[in-house]
Amino acid sequence: MKIKNILISLLVIFAFASCSTTKEAPTLAYFQNLKEAEGALPDNVSDYKIKIQPDDELIITITSSNPEATAIYNVPLGNPSVKGNINTSQSPRLQTYIVDRNGMIQIPVLGEIKATGISTDELAAVIKNRVSEQVKDPFVRVEMINFTVNVMGEVKAPQRMVVGKERFTVLDALAAAGDLTEYGKRDNVLVIRTENGKSTYHRLNLTDGSIYASPFFYLQQNDVVYVEPNKIKVDNSKYNQFSAFKLSQMSTIVSVASVIASLVIALCVKSDTLTIPKKYEIKSETVHNCSKGIIGLLKLPTHRNSPLVAFCPVVYLLLWDSFSISSQNPPLIYRIFYRAGR
Repeated sequence: MKIKNILISLLVIFAFASCSTTKEAPTLAYFQNLKEAEGALPDNVSDYKIKIQPDDELIITITSSNPEATAIYNVPLGNPSVKGNINTSQSPRLQTYIVDRNGMIQIPVLGEIKATGISTDELAAVIKNRVSEQVKDPFVRVEMINFTVNVMGEVKAPQRMVVGKERFTVLDALAAAGDLTEYGKRDNVLVIRTENGKSTYHRLNLTDGSIYASPFFYLQQNDVVYVEPNKIKVDNSKYNQFSAFKLSQMSTIVSVASVIASLVIALCVKSDTLTIPKKYEIKSETVHNCSKGIIGLLKLPTHRNSPLVAFCPVVYLLLWDSFSISSQNPPLIYRIFYRAGR
């Protein structure tokens, strides 16, 4: 009876330990500091317009009320493939301009024009001023077609997404990736950015509404958004990584214990007719209850990583072997459990 009480006490202790772990679980809510029913968010003074960088791919269209006058400034229709995609389609389109490593593009008639460090609107204004010298009221449109963002980490759909607009926030990127998983750190989202050949990074706290004022709130081309896993996911990963080793280790321990138990049985059994004294007698029901308690310990997720769990099968095996013995000198493990139950 007392053995059963001991096992119940251990299970209660482990249950309380599990509850304490649950209390430390992080919240999944965003913008936790916005408590009021309504209010104003911080202003973002940074310009969301992206800056052109080397290796960017642009489509530039120059037109006017007299299309023939501006036709010479446009490259002819040709292979409709884009950079990084050699597949062709049935419908031809304007060829694209690739910004070279020096930040220049080559436009027919106008020659070289510096494109890096300015927005697409600013580049369109520069080209318009040059064309206006020979054509009345030209219209110039510049569009970037390689605006991509990489979203990685604890999101439901990690991906490299192609963005079709320049006003694109970190919230837009996370929403397009299916939102964060329950294992993602909402207070530590990393944004990596490369500008002028230098890489910088910034961490955003999605639980705080002040991210709207961050210069990294609006994303630029080739930004990387990384969501770090929380402690629960890290612990689970460690368990999965070493589970195979632990299972192998446990199997070895059980095998060794089985051999030891067999040797103990061979040394202790002197006669098939000898019986165990009543003071050492353990009923099969007691052993069954002990085994159920040990199996219950193995199923507790909070304590799977404990090294003590590896010895549970050993205790079960030795206890069962002890029950099956008929001897006037029971094994030590038998007497230990007998005295623990007194």
